[in-house]
Amino acid sequence: MDPGLDWVIVGGESGKRARPMHPDWARGLRDQCAAAGVAFFFKQWGQYAPWDDDNWSLPDGYDDVVCHERAYRMGGVDFLNVGKKVAGRLLDGREWSEVPG
Repeated sequence: MDPGLDWVIVGGESGKRARPMHPDWARGLRDQCAAAGVAFFFKQWGQYAPWDDDNWSLPDGYDDVVCHERAYRMGGVDFLNVGKKVAGRLLDGREWSEVPG
């Protein structure tokens, strides 16, 4: 039996002391999982959502949320403190909900 990984679950931190998670970190894990045939599950961005002025939308029902102040800038990415519910769980425009087969 192969003792290797069969599932990787990734998620950003939430709460008062949360830190942002760079999208490249999540993408790197996703890509490594794909190459190794390991299921990848992206749970959430956490408290901070990566902000891209050209590619940002809030989930249905959150059109009234306004947050224009940048909370962090890390590795060329801006992050806004919008809360985990609003930040959601889309990575590169889709949900990653793979489970071990």
